[in-house]
Amino acid sequence: RLRRVLQWYAHHLSQRERPFHGCRTNALRRELLAINGVGPETADSILLYALRRPVFVVDSYTRRIMIRHQLLDASADYETMQNFFRLRLRPSVSQYNQFHALIVETGKHFCRPTPRCEKCPLRSFLPAGASTMAGQKPKR
Repeated sequence: RLRRVLQWYAHHLSQRERPFHGCRTNALRRELLAINGVGPETADSILLYALRRPVFVVDSYTRRIMIRHQLLDASADYETMQNFFRLRLRPSVSQYNQFHALIVETGKHFCRPTPRCEKCPLRSFLPAGASTMAGQKPKR
């Protein structure tokens, strides 16, 4: 998989002096998704972190936090979750990067498969009754 992504990258580097300048983000995303083994999270991570494009990355931490805070239904797909952020945050590489990093840290330390709600900095934002999830694995 990594070799295929690197081949894609090398192809772009060989095309012009400024390889990704002028390329539309949606077109680059479609190209990445066409690479066998690259899914939406990987494609968006490459776009945000490597190519500095304002694309919000949704991962398992994001999904878990969004569902537990009842911001989206558990049936929401990747694009629905991504659009949630796209519609609420200005398109900014630095803001998307920072926001995603904060979500990852919160997910790693507090919003784990068995949640640690009692010490979570987002506890006050939990909907009424949601704090009863503390210490329990969420039902799927």
